[in-house]
Amino acid sequence: MNRSSRRALPVAVLLALVAGCGGAWGAGQPGGGTGPPPPGQAYLDNPGFERVVADSDGTADPEAWDVTEGETVQGTGHVIREMPELVQVVGREGAIEPYEGQRMLKVDARLLLKSSVRQYYRRPVESGTLVQQLAVRPAQSGEYVQQIEIRGTPDFREVEGKQLFHLRWTDEGLLLSVHTGSPGFRGQFGYWRTFPPLPRSRWSLFRITLTRAAPTRDNEGRTVSQWRLRVELNGTLLFDTERDGVYSQYIRSADFVFIGDETMSGTPKKLNPTGTGDGIGIVYYDLAVARALP
Repeated sequence: MNRSSRRALPVAVLLALVAGCGGAWGAGQPGGGTGPPPPGQAYLDNPGFERVVADSDGTADPEAWDVTEGETVQGTGHVIREMPELVQVVGREGAIEPYEGQRMLKVDARLLLKSSVRQYYRRPVESGTLVQQLAVRPAQSGEYVQQIEIRGTPDFREVEGKQLFHLRWTDEGLLLSVHTGSPGFRGQFGYWRTFPPLPRSRWSLFRITLTRAAPTRDNEGRTVSQWRLRVELNGTLLFDTERDGVYSQYIRSADFVFIGDETMSGTPKKLNPTGTGDGIGIVYYDLAVARALP
């Protein structure tokens, strides 16, 4: 829904949303300790989805986030048939409570439709370190395919894709793809790994760290941007450029974070790394905290 056409929720509606929500860490706390939020300047507004605005059907959308939900023009985010029930801010749903606070984001992805949120960082990150956290919990049953990407500005126009990496969670497992694609390279991702699926019984906390590295030169002799990438899940290291020797390349800045389902292909690819597949299923999100460090 167009952000300018939204209005703040009436107090009565806000109170109704809060009523009955489980707000403590309690059952929503992941098994592996998480520690404090990363230090540095906060780079996202409303990271816990606590502030809301009314959608056209009376449900709540997250304030400060750009929401896409429904049928869009292929290859764009322009919505031609809105389905406001696909992205909602909710309180407790059954046995699932927010990771922290009173509310969480619910994304219901469906084939041939888009359902996602995104937010631009306070300013593009072109140097130093960006730390992005996200708590993720799949619904208690059913297939699901959704993702997070941090996207930015490519070094050259012909670079395919704007994402520094692609991290997809599915009922069959996790897929991490690192952007190493260059002009003339057939595909965006030259490196990928798979991991076991997320548990359904508790939240999982991702911590993604991007640190600007020294540039390199590609086969055409051009200067190429590089980032060191580190991905942790509940304190366990999944990927580290320092350990695995793979840099995210050809993207000069980290501009915004994208969460949910972006395509309408009708084919969920799950653990297939050849491009992004269509999203399906319900996944809950919370604590999308981002910090920038010098």
